[in-house]
Amino acid sequence: MPSIKSGTMTISVSKNMLLAKLQQLSRIIPSKPTTPIVCNYLFDIKDGRLFITAANDEGRITASLECMAEEDLSICVPASILDGLKTLPEQPLDIYINPDNKSILIKYHGGKFEVVGYDSKPFPQKKKTEVLDEIRTTAEEFNNGISKVINFAAADELRPVMNSVSIETVPGEIIFVSSNGHGLGLFKRENKRCTETCSVIISRQIASVLKGL
Repeated sequence: MPSIKSGTMTISVSKNMLLAKLQQLSRIIPSKPTTPIVCNYLFDIKDGRLFITAANDEGRITASLECMAEEDLSICVPASILDGLKTLPEQPLDIYINPDNKSILIKYHGGKFEVVGYDSKPFPQKKKTEVLDEIRTTAEEFNNGISKVINFAAADELRPVMNSVSIETVPGEIIFVSSNGHGLGLFKRENKRCTETCSVIISRQIASVLKGL
């Protein structure tokens, strides 16, 4: 194992907190990606927080946690880091990142392991979108609505719009709908914060990940 070289950046973080975020986001990482870079997590260290992003062809999801870091940095970390963390007990981790050759060394009590990172530039960037409407709900209501209807969403490659969950608001009400063409799941709930008519469709996979969060 190579020694820690001069210029290497150090991140200190809780093992359990890091593992929990990685496991949540791993559900969006595709098993057969069209772009190999999405087999990695994007680590962004900014102002004492570690922002972790996973992506596929349908979108990106980002989670964050507190960390101790010397400076800001962005790097892609292979998903195989999960295998190295799963069997470790809770403890502080020191992650050493060499920005020159992208080597990543994770040290813990009694041992260490290494993975090779990648430049973050090829990772899918967040798209700039114009906000036209807003759906105001709670995490509990959102989770409950998706849970009620997601099993009715199809898994049909020829009709991708059927592989989705529709979320719609009308004054005083929020509505969740999914259909596979043979059956339909519909869940309505009173929501006084919904004052306008608005709708959005999200894929079954993304909905499933969001429900898991």
